[in-house]
Amino acid sequence: MSLNTDFSFVEIKSLCCRASDMIARFAEREPVKFESLLKQIDSKAPRYNDYYNELNALVVDKDEVALAKLLRQYRVAKQVDLACRDILNQISVDKLLHQTGQQQHLTIFGMGKLGGGELNFSSDIDLIMAYPEKGQTQGNAHGDKIIDNELFFHRLAQKLIHLLDTYDENGFVYRIDMRLKPFGSVGTLCITCSMGVIGNAMLW
Repeated sequence: MSLNTDFSFVEIKSLCCRASDMIARFAEREPVKFESLLKQIDSKAPRYNDYYNELNALVVDKDEVALAKLLRQYRVAKQVDLACRDILNQISVDKLLHQTGQQQHLTIFGMGKLGGGELNFSSDIDLIMAYPEKGQTQGNAHGDKIIDNELFFHRLAQKLIHLLDTYDENGFVYRIDMRLKPFGSVGTLCITCSMGVIGNAMLW
């Protein structure tokens, strides 16, 4: 189906807004952005690397407050884009949500609906965060002290959770649940990769 020939802009907008309260609220709050989004809806749907590269460029030189606002606005805009594409049969959101991420120094395991590829627009995300091994950071000339890796990654996880989970005037990115990690809510937020998940996870 070609949206450019089969539907007028007004018909596309009406169809999407009727199908989703989230889209309708976005269209009312950000009419210019919504119009721009719909005008490129026939283009190829973004993939993981597209989001990764786009976000990498957007977050440069942003402080924590600006970054928090940017991530919330980015998340809503991309969800609206995906929802419109799904409604207009341009993509299947179910297939798109099965894309695989890339491992970083802080390894993040998606559990629950995220891990099972069943994430929807209102889902919490269950995470387990891990780092390679125990040891110490190196410190640097800028004043960062030598600390245990455990403390470093715990603080990094705290910052990440705060950035994504805290509700402000722009909403939030995702609600984060860390209770599926080994030992539940006890201890630090990150485990070592060598600790393993299977041997220490609790049965539900």
